[in-house]
Amino acid sequence: HNSERPHTMSWARSECGDSVHCKGHVYSEAVWSLYKRELPAIGYDDLTALELTTYLLYKAADNVVFWYTENGSAPNGGCGGNSGYKAFLVADDNDGNVNNGTPHMTAIYNAFLKQEIACNDVFVRDTGCADSPEQAPSVNAVSGDKRVTLTWTEVNNARSYDVMRAEGGCEKGKVKVANVQSGTGNLRLLTDTGLKNGFEYCYLIVPKGASASCYGKVSTKIQVTSGVSQLPVTPPPTPVPTPRPTPRPTPRPTPIPTPPPTFRPTPVPTSLPTPIPTPRPTPIPTNPPTPNPSVQPTPIPTVPPTPIPTNTPTPNPTVRPTPIPTSPPFGSSTTICDTAAAEKIFRLDLNYEDDVASQISWKVNQFDIVSETFVDFE
Repeated sequence: HNSERPHTMSWARSECGDSVHCKGHVYSEAVWSLYKRELPAIGYDDLTALELTTYLLYKAADNVVFWYTENGSAPNGGCGGNSGYKAFLVADDNDGNVNNGTPHMTAIYNAFLKQEIACNDVFVRDTGCADSPEQAPSVNAVSGDKRVTLTWTEVNNARSYDVMRAEGGCEKGKVKVANVQSGTGNLRLLTDTGLKNGFEYCYLIVPKGASASCYGKVSTKIQVTSGVSQLPVTPPPTPVPTPRPTPRPTPRPTPIPTPPPTFRPTPVPTSLPTPIPTPRPTPIPTNPPTPNPSVQPTPIPTVPPTPIPTNTPTPNPTVRPTPIPTSPPFGSSTTICDTAAAEKIFRLDLNYEDDVASQISWKVNQFDIVSETFVDFE
């Protein structure tokens, strides 16, 4: 039921059906709100708020018949005679009359109202604990054979002290082992007997005012092992936070100014040195070479290249080309060169491997002879 909102009586009506565990969210959150929200809001520390809430819950739960009336009118679902809200008021009451208020009535009402299970039939006011203890007692413990002896300091306005004990460690549940009345002197003493040697016990002291519900500040928990000889056990003091010193700024050294460099003028010589002339080298005459008329280069005769004879391909008498139709498929033909005249200039025998008419070009005796005629060779 993690709804991120209070589990109220209205929520239970719509969500829980007949589930008693679901309905239990409503009143369990009221008790938690009393411990964690409402009692701290009126000045109780967490340990004292826990002890007071536990005290009220154990007294009130026995008398609860119906924590709230499901058919009641929100937010007053706790108006039944045996509701949880009214049982808590009776447990908190100091004089037997809840109509004139109780010591923690405002905190109880606000906690139950958040869950819609309070009741507005009685005016809400806190009464009865005006002179409650305000300081927490300081406790010491000494272990003995199957026993622990406790001593603690008296505090103002305390009428009595409840001695609470947990077995097996301070995180366990506690029971009240004694109620010691206030008296003269600065110390109260109690020897808790019948213990088991070698076993850990945890104690705390609850100062009470005019009534059992008037809680003062609870002492610090003290843990001790029975049967172990030891010096008195004093709980460690509550650490006081040491204020951090304000850091002082580290002084920065004042920079020493660097003096500007001293300007020194370049000395000017009083008289310029006389330049020494550089002697020039005497040129050496060069004699031109005498030509030798007797030696003449022999000319190399030019040899003309030997012409390479052209082999005329031998005609193959066995293959004759397939006659090509005299009517060309691409229009009329034009004869550039007369065939009889061309035979006087050259003779060209062609061997055709197929029956496709070809375009033929020759160059003979510097004349370009191009035939675009489809020739029918027989």
